[in-house]
Amino acid sequence: MESHELPQDEPPPCNLTAYGRRRQSRLHVRLPARLVTLGSTHQAVLLDLSASGARLHVQAQLRTGCEVVVEWAKHHILGHDAPGHEGFGEVIWCRSNHCGIAFFEPLPLQIVLATRLVDDCEHLPPATHAPRKMAV
Repeated sequence: MESHELPQDEPPPCNLTAYGRRRQSRLHVRLPARLVTLGSTHQAVLLDLSASGARLHVQAQLRTGCEVVVEWAKHHILGHDAPGHEGFGEVIWCRSNHCGIAFFEPLPLQIVLATRLVDDCEHLPPATHAPRKMAV
């Protein structure tokens, strides 16, 4: 009988995700969003979204490791808040007003697909770097 175990002197096969390769494809969008931390709320622009995380443009200085809620596609209609989407996660990097968020739990595929539909209707123009005000 043949053994399929790796010899002890060889390293295990590499995990590409540990070296910067993404497990999931990203949806490129430009939507108004909010980043909510324990002590503050910041207007942002959602730039990329996948089931495992997001990239945003935000004017605030966020710390790596900070826990956040990312909210997007929320609307204020006829005096009522229409539910949007949200992801709970952690800031994993920040560079020149951009940050990357890793979600604690993967987003359902339906939310990613629904976000694509919202972006088709509400995509911000490319020159818009300042977050647009959204309903609270």
